[in-house]
Amino acid sequence: MDNPLSSLAYLWRRFIHGGKGEVRPTERTHMVWEECRHNRYNEARLLALAEQFRDQVHPLSTVVETLMEDKHWDPAMTYCDEMIRRFPHLVVGYRSKMSCLRALGRNDESEKLALSMIKRFPRSPAGGEGYAYCATYRGDWVEAERRLAQARRRFPRVLHVNINHASVLARLGRPAEADEIAHEIVDMFPNDIAAWRLFGTMAEKAGDWPEAAARWGLVRDRYPGLAEFHGLCAKATRLSGRESDAKRLVDDALFVFPQDQALLAEREILRHLP
Repeated sequence: MDNPLSSLAYLWRRFIHGGKGEVRPTERTHMVWEECRHNRYNEARLLALAEQFRDQVHPLSTVVETLMEDKHWDPAMTYCDEMIRRFPHLVVGYRSKMSCLRALGRNDESEKLALSMIKRFPRSPAGGEGYAYCATYRGDWVEAERRLAQARRRFPRVLHVNINHASVLARLGRPAEADEIAHEIVDMFPNDIAAWRLFGTMAEKAGDWPEAAARWGLVRDRYPGLAEFHGLCAKATRLSGRESDAKRLVDDALFVFPQDQALLAEREILRHLP
């Protein structure tokens, strides 16, 4: 082994079983993170790691993530509280607890927690976004937009804050404002697929199918290996009244992605057009 420090497995063995030399804190954190990733659905192993490395948040946060994925909200809440007890300076435990509270129908408690997070973690958008989610949970989209606008003013360069704000604006029937955000974020985040997905989606929501076809064409050309964007481009092209172009796009895409269900469905729609 030319450079043993480049081998994660070697570092892990040395750290667990002892050996010469020190493992730097960043390497230690990386090793615990990797172990959690490999044992994502092994709750017993994750809890053992949480006890062995009590200064590391990853084992507990991974347990909470998997419990939340399975909608096991009550045990997830228990581990959220343990995360907050051990790591009161980290936002992750509070953010997860906020989501669990909403899922359990305890929206008022989630909202209070979100407000406390805004004060406790002024440099994190998590509290402001959670505060907005509480408004959407009640169906108060106007208040949700107001809260997201506030969060976006504080965190103008956080992608998901922009995306959530644009989505709520579109839902409120304010497509021009939503589209303005979509244009801004593809300039700010030109290499992020989520920004480009919003760019195409906003034209669809506005019902401007020629523009949507043009945008999805741009996105498809940026990500030619993703069948999703070929299908969206073909759909928008069809809805803009260019059925023959849409058919050609579908046929070309199916040559590369012959099993893609969205493309196959689009082909069936085109086949049955008068």
